Amino acid sequence: MSAAWAIPYIGRTDMHCWGMVREVYQAAFGIALPEYGEIDAREMQAVAEAVLVGKSQTGTWTEVVPFPSNEKPFDVVVMRGWLPVAGGKLRRGVVHTGLVTRRGYVMHTDLGYAVVEVPLNHLTVRSKLVGCYRHVAVAGQR
Repeated sequence: MSAAWAIPYIGRTDMHCWGMVREVYQAAFGIALPEYGEIDAREMQAVAEAVLVGKSQTGTWTEVVPFPSNEKPFDVVVMRGWLPVAGGKLRRGVVHTGLVTRRGYVMHTDLGYAVVEVPLNHLTVRSKLVGCYRHVAVAGQR
């Protein structure tokens, strides 16, 4: 069963992955995460990489280790995806985010698709997992 806070998001089709993370953090904690407008894959790479490096540059995010197994609700999961490059080609990059809803589960979406909750070992996400990060302001609020 999904966490109560996640239920209103599951099935929605009006947001991209980072927009979902931002909306959840604002509603649950009053934390305004940076906005990146209508995100395309290139911009999403910048968002995901900002989370990845945020722990060292700003102290805002801490890496959850070991992952998976030590994740908690509201942790941000960073994933790989396909990034368009010159010549209409694609390359794999860090371009996707989701939220841990409960241990072993992630909620995520792509613009135009419904928000879903799947196990971290689900075939749609398990090979894409890069890492998991906890916002320092949220760490003590759960």
